[in-house]
Amino acid sequence: MMQKIFCPLLALVILSACAGNPEQAEEKSHGGKIVGATGGAVGAGAMAYSSAGLLCTLGGPLCAVVVIPAAIVGALVGGAAGSVVDAIGDAQRKDPPRPQDAASAKGAAAPPRADNAARPDG
Repeated sequence: MMQKIFCPLLALVILSACAGNPEQAEEKSHGGKIVGATGGAVGAGAMAYSSAGLLCTLGGPLCAVVVIPAAIVGALVGGAAGSVVDAIGDAQRKDPPRPQDAASAKGAAAPPRADNAARPDG
């Protein structure tokens, strides 16, 4: 009974974290948040499942007591880390590169090296 209610509720909580303000003008990415939350939930759930040992051998509810809270914490931590990655990526896409950075990246406007002068002895 608890799993029938809890799984959709968990999915709703994870997906609602991806909702944004409809008044935002710029496009934001949510890929890092989704991947982080999913990976965190799966990784933490798998680690808790392997650590539970005898509890998961005996029965489902005992196993769920260990695995589900670990998956929730893993999803929260992974989603937070993914949000940071998304924010950094969005900020880098929003700010155009400076002209001096673009010129030095191409190597076009770089000054000549000091040791390129002709040698007096040939």
